[in-house]
Amino acid sequence: MARILVVDPEHDVRTLIADLLADVGHEPHCAVNDAEALARLEQSGFDLVLSDLTLPAIEGIGLYWEIARRWPRLVSRLVCVTGTIDARVH
Repeated sequence: MARILVVDPEHDVRTLIADLLADVGHEPHCAVNDAEALARLEQSGFDLVLSDLTLPAIEGIGLYWEIARRWPRLVSRLVCVTGTIDARVH
């Protein structure tokens, strides 16, 4: 069982992913945005982070850089996805 942080501003998407992960035996935890994700990462360890690439404040790629700076071991365990074609990577 893996502890997985799911970061997505859309409630339905976040809940769907968390439910699917729980159904196969993982322990999902959810965050609505980058600030909540960073707070949860500070509080406890995770085996994997699944994040929307288009987060409102920092953009998903910004979350990547912050995780790389603060928790470098998680960089290889961070998956960024998006359901839009408007995602911008800077």
